[in-house]
Formats: sequence, structure tokens, C-alpha cells
Amino acid sequence: MFLVFTGCIPTKKIVYVEAEEGGKTEHQVQSWEYHIKTGDRFYIKVTDPETSISFSQSTAGIAAQGDKTNNLVQQGPSVHDYLVTEDGQIDYPVLGKIPAEGKTIQELITFIEEKSKGYYSNPSVKVFMTNYNVTVLGEVNNPGTYQLITNHPTFFDAVGQARDLTDYANRSSVKIIRKRGNEITIHYVDVTDPDFIASPFYYVYPDDVIHVTPLNVKKFSDNNAIPLFLSVITAIATIISISTR
Repeated sequence: MFLVFTGCIPTKKIVYVEAEEGGKTEHQVQSWEYHIKTGDRFYIKVTDPETSISFSQSTAGIAAQGDKTNNLVQQGPSVHDYLVTEDGQIDYPVLGKIPAEGKTIQELITFIEEKSKGYYSNPSVKVFMTNYNVTVLGEVNNPGTYQLITNHPTFFDAVGQARDLTDYANRSSVKIIRKRGNEITIHYVDVTDPDFIASPFYYVYPDDVIHVTPLNVKKFSDNNAIPLFLSVITAIATIISISTR
């Protein structure tokens, strides 16, 4: 009976943002935008919707002849990204130097759209960050480092990439290690609390590390713990049996 009860995990410990039973809660998500910094990398594509021709296509012949942009990094046969250099700019084909540092991603899109109107009447601009990486460790089904292709990634986006937390995860004390410039901070969050949605940790930053610690019941359920416990119980029962004869 002892093993059964210590091995059970209450349902309330394995749910997220749990509201009061039968109730409804509303939380305002904090307004948050990531501000671009040097070293960030972006996939950028500017296209003319009428002709479906992009700047990168129009300069393909030049690149083939050996004229390569210094900050262009080829990720694969069809994916390129552009580096925000130390001077805070992106060197993009045709448009030239684009000031990026300090801007939000939406502000960067708007700036590129305006600058592209000198070439296309109604340019279509796609931008996403290619080094928005978050590491998820501990009690998750598939730990690792994941690239989040979205401009507003949340904690749940990262956990979803790691195929969710395990039943043994301590959801009331999840560690988030965050680096901002030269400063590294450690925070503990309770993702079962509805207030978590309104916290500054609902959105994740590039290079965040999410470490999910186990519940205490996991320690009892380890392969070595149960046999050891059973051995102790068996020894005690044997001693009692012999002494009462």
C-alpha cells in the first residue's frame, strides 16, 4: 500500500495553468517584443507579388560569379540567413545596409517594406530569426536544443518541441536560465498557476535554458530505489517472523 500511494501523482500536479474547478480566469499577456542585437541572424525574403521575383533571385547571377556577401550564411540548398554585424546592420542584396540593432522584428519588416518600394510597388517581406534557439532539459520526453521559427515564441512552444513534460516533471518549480548581455539570471516559475501567463517568463528569449526538475516521487520510482526498499522490508519481515517463533 505504501508503494502504491507514494507512486501515485495527483492530477493537479501534471496540468498547466489550472483554474479553480468550474471557474474561469482571464489574464492579460504582457506586451513583449524582442529587440534585435548584434550577432542575430535572419531569414529575409523580399518578393514582388506581381512577378514572384525576389531580390535574392535577381542577384543570383552575380553570386554565381563569385561575388559573395560576407555575412551571408547558407543553412541548406534553399535557406539563407543574414547576420547583424558589429555595426548593427544587415547587408542585404540590392537594398544594401539595413540598420537593425535595437529594432523589433516588426519594425525591421516595416523598414524593409518602405525601402523596397523604390524597386517594387507593393513588396512582400518575410522575416524570421534563424538563431532563436532554446534548450529544454530534464523531465521532458525529448530534451535538446530547438530552433523556434516564430517571432513571439512562448514557454509552451519550447515545451511542445520537446514533446511535452513527463508525468514526473515538477511543474510548480521549473527553472529558467536566461542570459541578457553579460548577465545570467536563474528564475523558478510555476506553470500550473494561471498567473504564469502574465509573467515575464511566458515568452522565451533566444538562448534561454529551461530545466525541468523531477517530483520527489520520481526518486522513489527509480530502478534502484524500489528493489532496495523491498529488500529492507523483506529483511524486517524475516527478523520479525524468526523472533516470534
